[in-house]
Amino acid sequence: MNTRRNKMKWNPGTGFVYAGGIAILSITAASAMFPNYSSRYDAISDLGGAGTTTEVFWNTCVIIVGILWIWSSYLFFRIERRRFTSKFFYLSGIGFLLVGLSPWNVYPFTHYIGAQLIFIFGVLSCLAGSRIVTGPMSRLSIVAGVASFGSYLSGYVGMYIFLGPGGLERMVYYPIILWSIAFGGYLSYKYQNGNFQNGNPQPENETHLEEGSLSG
Repeated sequence: MNTRRNKMKWNPGTGFVYAGGIAILSITAASAMFPNYSSRYDAISDLGGAGTTTEVFWNTCVIIVGILWIWSSYLFFRIERRRFTSKFFYLSGIGFLLVGLSPWNVYPFTHYIGAQLIFIFGVLSCLAGSRIVTGPMSRLSIVAGVASFGSYLSGYVGMYIFLGPGGLERMVYYPIILWSIAFGGYLSYKYQNGNFQNGNPQPENETHLEEGSLSG
């Protein structure tokens, strides 16, 4: 009998890995270029403020992160068909786009909405992702989600004394980004041959029987 076989050119995990790497490296580079920048007192969004020396560089990187995140979310949905989880991924990616396209000192409300999408749905992506993966990666997803959400809540009760507003914001942001790299790596390995059938990866050397190859 004929067996339908799909060959996907792009691995759904690749974009998550690249997005996480670009997010971390862009903050590191922009922080070094920004005059008198303090990771304790200054927000991450200050790096993309209109009129700053790092505006174009950082905002461009964030937009790329958003595009990669949304693209990987699309590929993930095509394979897994998990509607709710995919929506969490999509909304996180949209958050990156809004942040990159709306500097905080020009479009503060839009920027705020984008940041909240990243933080809230990034946490939900981590927690939902724990149901998809297995073993240590599942536990890591839970730890990342809880750590990010705990830091997010502590910001509303004035827990800035230890890390400062900038440091606390990074405690919300970095677990999501690090999870993105780990989760993307997991998916990249799981779907490394690029062959999928009915939502499941198929081995590259799988033998397919053509109609009429078996006789009763």
